Amino acid sequence: MRPLIRPTTALLLATGTCLAQTVSPALFRLAPANSSDSRPFAAAGSRWLQVHDDLRGQPMTVRSLSFRLEEALSGSPIPAFQLNADLWMSTAVTTATAPSSTFALNHGADRTQVLARTQIVQFPAMTVSTPLPGFEYRIPLATPFVFGGQGPLAWEAQVQSTTSFVSFDAVLGSQTNPRPFERELGDGCVRSGGALGMSLFGYSTVSWSSGAMTNNYSVSLAPTGATPVLMIGLGYAPIVLPGTASGASGPCTLATVPVNVLPMANPTRYALPLALSPAFHGAILTSQAFALDPGANALGVVSSNAFTQVFAAPYGPAPVGRVSSSSASSATGLAFANTGLVIGVR
Repeated sequence: MRPLIRPTTALLLATGTCLAQTVSPALFRLAPANSSDSRPFAAAGSRWLQVHDDLRGQPMTVRSLSFRLEEALSGSPIPAFQLNADLWMSTAVTTATAPSSTFALNHGADRTQVLARTQIVQFPAMTVSTPLPGFEYRIPLATPFVFGGQGPLAWEAQVQSTTSFVSFDAVLGSQTNPRPFERELGDGCVRSGGALGMSLFGYSTVSWSSGAMTNNYSVSLAPTGATPVLMIGLGYAPIVLPGTASGASGPCTLATVPVNVLPMANPTRYALPLALSPAFHGAILTSQAFALDPGANALGVVSSNAFTQVFAAPYGPAPVGRVSSSSASSATGLAFANTGLVIGVR
């Protein structure tokens, strides 16, 4: 990535890459956290610091700091935005359970400025079409930070200006009964004589204490007189079914390799009980409805959109703490244990 150099300003393009990265808290590498926050990057003139306990013992050279879009926004087009901020990193001398309200007292002797406000960070426009957003909002560091891993990692941002309004994935304390993050992805194809694609809507009720959940489904705009079947599989990798793209239905997709096929006794609604296990953490469950429709296309089948669920198992206090202030020049802020943005570093 080559920065565009101006006389006094460098423009850094903040984009995701395929390089391996370390996520903190690590629990949320493949699963969503339970909260969100637009700060600090949507709050001009703010100051923000985080302490990451679970990065202790993981020495690395940090070249970028990444964030994941808050899940509820992931279906909407997000316009590009930019920010000016000063960023620092250090080996923290406090912990996630007891961050100091005085910003400076959280930093170790190796406190290093890794980005200056003269280096504008430009985040690209994006639309997320996957079950869980990735860490696509990446800030390249002008000065890499050599982290020895002898303590937690601390990073601090003083935001001078921003055009951001988005929220990022964050964790708040602990969660004893997390629901999966649920999305409807893709479009259903059109039944014979129809105008809109077949639709699958789903929601779940969850009880981790009893190890059980129920998925509730409803189907609309299925072929007249047809009883749909529900196909359920792990993962999400949609393909266009052969013989459908040129039909009146338009392209019909298969979103996952099904491991279970369930006829729906009721043509519009279905309740599916499932057992819960901590082993589900990070798993993606994909459901999709199909129905026979000889007049729709050469394959004689129409499909719905996909309903995806990303699971998070219960977890205790998160190993991240934060300190925040609405003033970038304030020496102190409000300190919160076990709370903060989920980050990626590489």
